[in-house]
Amino acid sequence: MYRFFKRYFGATVPAMGTVLLGFLVATAIGACGVGAGILTAPALIVLFDMPPATAVGTALAFGTLVKIPAAFAYARRGLVAWPVARRMLAYGLPGVLVGALVVGSLDRASLRAPVLVGVGTVVTLAALLGLLRRPQGCAREGAPDHATVRSRGALALCLPIGIEVGFSSAGAGALGTLLLLRTTALAPAAVVGTDLVFGAGLAVVGAAVHASAGTIDTVRLLALVAGGVAGASVGVRIAARLPATRLRRALLATVALLGVHMAYRGSVGADSATLPASCTQAPKDGP
Repeated sequence: MYRFFKRYFGATVPAMGTVLLGFLVATAIGACGVGAGILTAPALIVLFDMPPATAVGTALAFGTLVKIPAAFAYARRGLVAWPVARRMLAYGLPGVLVGALVVGSLDRASLRAPVLVGVGTVVTLAALLGLLRRPQGCAREGAPDHATVRSRGALALCLPIGIEVGFSSAGAGALGTLLLLRTTALAPAAVVGTDLVFGAGLAVVGAAVHASAGTIDTVRLLALVAGGVAGASVGVRIAARLPATRLRRALLATVALLGVHMAYRGSVGADSATLPASCTQAPKDGP
């Protein structure tokens, strides 16, 4: 299936393949709330051989367009703890700047392998953490109460989360949600809404850094958005009929496999890069 997709959609008809990817990612987001950052960049790298920095930048731009409307929807329902969101962004925004600058500086031909290993490892760990997180029940409507943070220093962990998002585009959803569940008494829906504001803010800044560096593929981005428009509505319908928990776990398991594949590709590339030139050159004919 992977080879079929890559051959007939990734290489022969790249625009159609990216539209299909945008549709699938948006469907996943609508169905189970996960997929914008953790799925887009790995898929762009693995299926379309996109350079890591460009894949991360394009994924962050796509995540911005997906998360901002969702964050507004939660804010209109009063399901955002703004004091907590502001403190998360105060720590996370400097981190995403660092992460985006790091991945941009590393994205050279000689360093492509270690970047693949790094991004693949981050994506795999974020997916596994999402799988280990316990599912939460449905939250009631209304203002998010009990927004007090149990440990004031805990939200400083948003700094490494921001670095991770800037480096790989993944983690704001899985790690941000996990942090809020462990350090606040927010209702589950308020956790989602607050984390969406946090993720949208990181995505905006990260995408701006990548745009200034020219590491956003505009053609791919537009194709992702074209597919995402239809995928979002399909995902909402799926969520109304199928168990969201099972869909989410299946998605995260798929993402973990993608991350492992990326890390493996990077490690193989790193091993071949360290071989002497005489080992990689074809033997010459004759004596």
